[in-house]
Order: sequence, then C-alpha cells, then structure tokens
Amino acid sequence: WIVNHINSLLNPDSLLSDEDKGLNIGILDIFGFENFKRNSFEQLCINIANEQIQFYFNQHIFAWEQNEYLNEEVDARVIEYEDNRPLLDMFLQKPMGLLSLLDEECRFPQGTDQTLVEKFEGNLKSNYFWRPKRVDLTFGIQ
Repeated sequence: WIVNHINSLLNPDSLLSDEDKGLNIGILDIFGFENFKRNSFEQLCINIANEQIQFYFNQHIFAWEQNEYLNEEVDARVIEYEDNRPLLDMFLQKPMGLLSLLDEECRFPQGTDQTLVEKFEGNLKSNYFWRPKRVDLTFGIQ
C-alpha cells in the first residue's frame, strides 16, 4: 500500500508523456545492476533489501570465515571488501534513518517536499548523503 501511495504521489498526472511524468526518485544500486531511466520507491526498497543480503553475505563469508581461519591458524589470504553497514544504517536506523524520517514527515500535517529534504539534511549525519547548494528539492546518496 505504501509503495503504491508514494508512487501515485510522485506521479499524480498519468496523462503526461513518459519524459514529463511527475516527480521521480532516481536510484542506482551500489553495484550498478539497476540503472533505469526512471525508478520508484519500490525499487528503493528492493535495493535496500539487496544491500541487506549483501551485508549478510559479507559478514558470513568474509568477516566470520576470516576470523575462523585466524583462530585456527590457517594460512589464508585476507580478503578486503567494502562494508556497506554505514549505508544501511543511514537508511534503516531508528529514529533518524532516512526511512524513519520519511515516515515521520508523511505523518506531519504540514509536511512538504521541502521540509522533508531539510529534515534529511539536518538529521542524516552520513558521508553518503549530499545536497547540492541552491537546488531546493534535490539530494543524493553516493
């Protein structure tokens, strides 16, 4: 329900051409598999779920196995990998993660797109979040 509601709010007038349809969320997952011209809130949720699976995989295959090798004094090459936990925390942490802030702003009667972006900027203390100067409703996550 929430995905359909957000998508309908982002695209209120279905009579517009494909290039001019409403607002949009541009999403590119970390490994670049989902590079669509247009994306939706649903794609954001899918990408977050994929990142959680990737984190689980990294923890089990790399971190824990390497610890086990060290404990058993097995001569194994240390594999370096990027930990995506800080990015997941930025999205999922309560009460100040991006999704929690979105939920809070949706419940606020005077909430607007502008107040949402300002809330993100004021509360997301992450190197991954950025907002260009002099562009009202734009922000990025890298």
